[in-house]
Amino acid sequence: GEIYRQAEEAESAAREMSIQPRGLVRLAVPMSFGLRWVAPLLPGFFRAYPEVSIDLHLSDASVDLVADGFDAALRIAALPDSSLVARRLCAVTQYVVASPDYLKREGRPAHPRELVDRPCLSYAYRARSDVWRFTNEAGE
Repeated sequence: GEIYRQAEEAESAAREMSIQPRGLVRLAVPMSFGLRWVAPLLPGFFRAYPEVSIDLHLSDASVDLVADGFDAALRIAALPDSSLVARRLCAVTQYVVASPDYLKREGRPAHPRELVDRPCLSYAYRARSDVWRFTNEAGE
C-alpha cells in the first residue's frame, strides 16, 4: 500500500510539473496603464507562476506584435481589422482637462464646439483620428 501511495504521489507531482506554466512571455502595454494596473499584479503573478518570466514593454507607441515578437498586448484603442485575436477587458473613460490658468486665459467653454478654435493638446498615440467626439447623457 505504501509503495502504491508513493507512486501515486510521484505521478501526481510529475503531472503538476508538466502543467505548471513556464517560459518567457513578452507583453506590450501602454505606459500609464501598465504602471497603474499591470505592474502591481506582477509580484502575486510571479508567486503563483514562479517558472514564468515576463518581458514587460511599457510604451504608448503602437507595436507590430508579430514582427516585434510579442506574445500579447494590452491596448487602449479602437482596434483596426486584424487577424489577431482581441478581447475587450474593460471600458476606459477619457477626460478633457484644463488648468485653472488656461480657463482664466481662454474662458470656460460652455459647449465642446468652442474647443475648435482654442489651443489644445491631444494624445499623440490615439488610435482614432484627431476628431474629438463628445456624447451627452442622452447619448447625443
